[in-house]
Amino acid sequence: MNNKNNVQHFWGNIFKKWYVWLPSLILIALIFILLPKVLLYLLISFVISLILAPIKNLLLKIRIKKFHLNDAVATIISMLFLLGVIILFFFYVLPPIITKLTSLIAIDYDILLLQLESSLKPIEKTLIDYKIANESFSFAQIIQKYITNFQASINIEKAFENIINSFGDIVVGVVTVVFFSFFIIKDQNVFPSLVKSLFAERYHSMIDNIINDTRVLLSRYFLGILIDQIIVFILIFLVFTLIGYDYAILIAFFAGLFNIIPYFGPLIALILAILLGIVSSLMSGADTQLLWNIVITIIGFESVKILDNLVLQPNIYAKSVKSTPFEVFLVLVIGEELFGIIGMILSVPVYTLLRIIAVQTLQGVPLIQKITSDLEKSIEKK
Repeated sequence: MNNKNNVQHFWGNIFKKWYVWLPSLILIALIFILLPKVLLYLLISFVISLILAPIKNLLLKIRIKKFHLNDAVATIISMLFLLGVIILFFFYVLPPIITKLTSLIAIDYDILLLQLESSLKPIEKTLIDYKIANESFSFAQIIQKYITNFQASINIEKAFENIINSFGDIVVGVVTVVFFSFFIIKDQNVFPSLVKSLFAERYHSMIDNIINDTRVLLSRYFLGILIDQIIVFILIFLVFTLIGYDYAILIAFFAGLFNIIPYFGPLIALILAILLGIVSSLMSGADTQLLWNIVITIIGFESVKILDNLVLQPNIYAKSVKSTPFEVFLVLVIGEELFGIIGMILSVPVYTLLRIIAVQTLQGVPLIQKITSDLEKSIEKK
């Protein structure tokens, strides 16, 4: 009963003191609008801190007689671990990706499209004969559209030019993110203390619960996403290397990259995989087996995705954010509609945060109880 009274007083206090928090909220929004890079650096640092928090906490548990690591050393070691992963990526994974992208851009696609058109004519004729497609239907035109968009999006020369021109900003950004990340990971109580200072003492336990639950669940989510991306990348690379695709590493890279977006990401990656499979087939002179290669591409890709959906992702979504597939799908659509790809990436974490706040501050509302029941049970177990 006391907790319910605190909840009622909490929202009552919020609405009564709108003249305090509303101008502050507007001021913070204006700062972020005028200084968007600061918001970006803070978001990246926050995500990094969530990913590295479990590693830091594990290091702090290590005890050898009287020896144990302090916060600063554990933070530095956890950040060095992430730095090592990034260095491995830049030295061993990125160079072959850039090489393949460069060779992909240099291909004469007009010749390839002519080959493709002749290879797909029998299939097009069958579809038209059975009234599945109209007379103007052409696979080549559809694929040409995707290839044109793909070429425009991966202009390597322009990308390098932009990187060189923005080198100073990149260095400042990296240093800023490292600096922010270090202090966010090391001093985990700074942000909670700042938030609690805005509210009366009787609300502090509620705010602690919101912050701690958010930190734990989102930490699991982001770390799980990172591990999932790495595993999907490795499995896709192995599968398509065994199949004999020249662009196996590119297919694996896009599969891992887009896997951060549930449901939609793998579909985008599959389309790119099919396009790269078609290019690989035509370049190797296997255009007579084009349809079979497309089928093999889909089977190889979906085999990994079935494993991912059955084993990996349930441990990310079911055990971290505790949302149903319908909820995740709905917030992804809303996120994409409002903010595009960035909205899709951030929609699940933001929805999780809102659900945690609802669990703590809107108890007794039937709709909220229904939406947050699984999350509430998870928090209780934790």
